[in-house]
Order: sequence, then structure tokens, then C-alpha cells
Amino acid sequence: AARLLQAGDLSRARTLLEQLLSSHPGLADAYWLLGGVLMRSGDFPRAERAVATAIRLAPGNPSAHALLGEILACRNRMEDAERAVRQALALAPAHPQAVSLLLRVLVAQGRYPDALQFADGLIASGRGGGEVLLARAQALAALHRAAEAVQAFRAAVAALPGDARAVLGLAASLHDAHQHGPAEILLREAIGKGADTPEARYLLGRILFAQRRPEEAETEFRRALAARRNYAAAQTILAESIWMRTGDSEAALVELDAALQADQGNVELRTFKAKLLEWAGRQQAALAELEAGLKLDAGNAVLHGAAAQTALKLDPGRALRHAQDALRGGVHTPVLLSACGNALLANGRAAEAAEISERMLALDPHDGHAIVLRASALVKHREAQKEL
Repeated sequence: AARLLQAGDLSRARTLLEQLLSSHPGLADAYWLLGGVLMRSGDFPRAERAVATAIRLAPGNPSAHALLGEILACRNRMEDAERAVRQALALAPAHPQAVSLLLRVLVAQGRYPDALQFADGLIASGRGGGEVLLARAQALAALHRAAEAVQAFRAAVAALPGDARAVLGLAASLHDAHQHGPAEILLREAIGKGADTPEARYLLGRILFAQRRPEEAETEFRRALAARRNYAAAQTILAESIWMRTGDSEAALVELDAALQADQGNVELRTFKAKLLEWAGRQQAALAELEAGLKLDAGNAVLHGAAAQTALKLDPGRALRHAQDALRGGVHTPVLLSACGNALLANGRAAEAAEISERMLALDPHDGHAIVLRASALVKHREAQKEL
């Protein structure tokens, strides 16, 4: 079964393992191998159950814990994945799959300082393979340390020759470091060698857009969309480019509306359309767009948050209702908290607005919006006390 799995013959491997387990249900390694087969087949729920059984039967197998982490990461359950992979590392601190996976999980959770610290520790101990170097570079890029990220991605490209992730990361970091010419050359070479992916075309479009070559950029965004119709990032920047080039919001909305019609539940497209309408001075239309999305998904916290910000100048009461719904839905970003605080203030609830400002300051003591909100709330609260 293991040989069949390595050869990629998933169907025969699965059949053999299931036959084996029907007569020998206590074989932990068979459940572990079956979990790997099911994961590679895309059957993540059954894969998770199979590996959980393997761990119950043989809890000391670090590879089983690492595989469980891989499956959970595929299911976007990153906190559970981290627990599983840390258990694997507790059993085998140098386990290569677990080391690589922990870095990926930390990056996926946005815990870039943690990922960077872990990667640096591995490199210092002589365990800095290609995947470690790549994760370190990704963390540096996410922390906006562009110059360091360029060097880190160069090391990753050298360690992982031909790896599209490393090459695209290097091109993106060169772009972030305002080295647009070298980024364009590198990316065109990679595309010519076969890395012609939607991500590569989207990135090339961004690089051209940064060089004030909007029509060429739009061509690349359309190529990305031809390969992946629901590529929201490419669709939104295409609309932005058209709007900036022409000043015509209707022209910018043509392709965006077509994409949204085909995928009405796409929150990223809908919130960007609302933003573009706001840029064009059409606040009422922007709010109507967001509330149309909420008719399809009444509890969507992201849409409620965007609607709260948009409604603030139009209808403070409405803005407050949307903000409170977003907070109940688990969105607690500084921008949303600011919108909620200002809505409370506009509705005469200064004490509650002050509480929101304190929450914002706990996240960032230097948040200028929070400082202004607190000062305004305190003034309003004092005025209300004097009137009493």
C-alpha cells in the first residue's frame, strides 16, 4: 500500500488498505496510510477520521500527528492544525514535515513575528532547508520589511530552484521595494518558462500598474481572470485601474458587475464595488449595494462592517445597527471599532463611545482615530453631565 501511495496509485492503495483494515481493524499504520490516501484524494473529513483512529491506536507516532495537522490545515482549521503539529514536534522536535507545516500554519494565521522567530531559530540550529527559507521570506514580506524579504526570497530561490512560490515571492518583494523593472524582467522570464499562472499574471499587472502602464496592466488582469473567473483580487484592481484611467465609474463597473452577477455571494467583489461607488461620490448607492448583499447573507459580519462605515455620514442610527451586528459576528478591526464608536457618539451615547476608544487603544496605544474618538467622547460626556 505504501508503494502504491508513493507511485500515486491512490485507488488501488485505498482498496488494499480498506481490505486490510476489514480483517485487521487494530493496525494503526494502516489507518495512518489510509488517511494520507484520503487526503490526497481530497476526502478531508474521512481522512481526518482515519488519522484520528491511527493516533488513538498509536499516540506516539509523530508522523500521524503531523498528517492530522496537514489535513486540518487543508480544512482551514488552523488553530487545530497548530495543536496537532506541536504534538508531533513534542514527540520528534526535528520532524521535517511538522517543522515545515508549523511555519505554514503560523503564516496562514497571520502570526508573522512568530513564524519569523521560529524560522530564525531553525536556521541558527542548522535546520534551515528550502521550505524554512521560503516561510521566513514570506513572513518578512508580510511584515513589510521589503529589502530583507528580497534577500530572503533570493536565498529561497537558490534553495528551491524552479519553485514558482519562491520566484513569485521574489518578484512581489522587488515590486514592494519599488524595484519594478527587475521585478517585471524576473516575472516575464518565469512566465516564459512555464509559470504562467493566474497569480503570475495578476502580479505582472500590479507591477505594470505601478509603472503607470495601466492599459498593459489591464491586459494582464484580464488574462488572470480568463484563467480564473472568480479571481476577486484581479477583478477589483482591474476596476480600480479603469476608474483611475478614465474617471468613469460606470465603465469601471461593467466587468465588475458581470463578475458579481455570476457570483452574487462574493463578499470581496461586493465590498469593493461599494468602495468604488463611494470614490465616485455615490454613497447612497454604495450602502444599497452592501445591504443588497446582506439580503443574501443577513449575518455576514464583513458586509455589516462595511455598511457601518458607509452609513456613518448618511444615517448614524443605521450605521450603529450595522456596526453592532458586525461586532456580534466577530469582526473587531480598528476600522470597524472606529465606525462603531463614531456611530455611538453621533447617537448621543458618549460613554459607550469612550469604552470603544479604550478597546482601540488597547490594540494600538498610538491609534490616532482612537485618541480623537476618546477626546470627543469625553467632551460630549462632560457636556451631557452639565446639562443634567
